[in-house]
Amino acid sequence: MKVVGKINKYVKRPAIKQTDLYQYVEKHRHLLERVNCPIKIKCEQDLFDYEIVVQSLCTKQIIDDAFDMFRTEDDMYQYLDYNERRRLFSQDLKPQIATRPHCLDVDGNDIYLACYEPLINNWYTLDYQMVELKQHREHIDEAHVTKDTPFALYGKGVYRTKFSSLKLVFEDELGLVFYSKDFGTLYFYKKDTFQMILSITIKPKDNEEDIPLDILRLLTKCFLEQRDKDALMVMHKEGFIDDKIYKKLMKIVK
Repeated sequence: MKVVGKINKYVKRPAIKQTDLYQYVEKHRHLLERVNCPIKIKCEQDLFDYEIVVQSLCTKQIIDDAFDMFRTEDDMYQYLDYNERRRLFSQDLKPQIATRPHCLDVDGNDIYLACYEPLINNWYTLDYQMVELKQHREHIDEAHVTKDTPFALYGKGVYRTKFSSLKLVFEDELGLVFYSKDFGTLYFYKKDTFQMILSITIKPKDNEEDIPLDILRLLTKCFLEQRDKDALMVMHKEGFIDDKIYKKLMKIVK
């Protein structure tokens, strides 16, 4: 697949700092710093990993703010017993997190804070009053959060959810292929380890149009089957490469 290197040379992907995804993570850097999460973005995969942590911490902030509002604005709060507080806050919280990213743990429970273990998730989403207990607060504060924590806790499934902007394009018993709109790039992973083995930029950085899923799948199939000529024909037809680049690349695969 020597043509892949040439494709990545001619079809320029944006620099990491030029992407909306990078700006999103930077905008919420304070949330990462608040939980002492080390921040070092060297490559695209780092950015994809931080995105999941940031999404989780944004949901945590929503829940924290919701409970503060519930506690300060409900005139009856101080007169409610424990179970009533739990019931009423659950009613208030449910619509606020309904559209937030979540995945499932091994027991099938919804996980909204993928950077924390299931127990902490339960405290935040099922009974926030547990978060208020001193020993539980210490446990949360001492939790070791890094960019790798969501994957370590919940596996590669987190990348299939709204936690991640990556779009799953292809899957078989050996590998997974995701597409990043931010980078206009297909990423090929080993299924068992989720190690990235290849990336191919198929859309130049100045092309802002969405690529239909069927085109992404077609290109992925062409590359997996080493039908480079067919892949180039699709890219040319879709306007991802111009005539000049198309002719240069076609010389390589003839």
